[in-house]
Amino acid sequence: MRPFYKSPGVMGSLALALSLAFSWNARRELQSARGELLAVTNANEFLKKTLGDLTIAITAKDREIDRLQHSACSAPPLNRDIRQTDKRIFCDRNLRMALLKQAKRNNGNSVSDGPPHEAHCG
Repeated sequence: MRPFYKSPGVMGSLALALSLAFSWNARRELQSARGELLAVTNANEFLKKTLGDLTIAITAKDREIDRLQHSACSAPPLNRDIRQTDKRIFCDRNLRMALLKQAKRNNGNSVSDGPPHEAHCG
């Protein structure tokens, strides 16, 4: 009957060894998951800080844009047709040239009776 008494001890030892192996494996997986969670948490904190910095920078730029739009600058609107601007400059230059020619013809007398602006900018 001796082998009968030894078998519960062997079975108990085997059960204890398997239990320890499963416990050790579960502990390793838990530590691995904890490390991944820590890495994700650190990355999340970095992204929060970066997003906060970008939000502050965008707000500052918006304020600067608002300030520049409300300044006393008399710049022409950005959507102005460039051809109209070029035509006006060309016509103004032609008008000045015509007025100068007429002034030379009049020997420096008044040029108020010069050609109308439309005659040169047809």
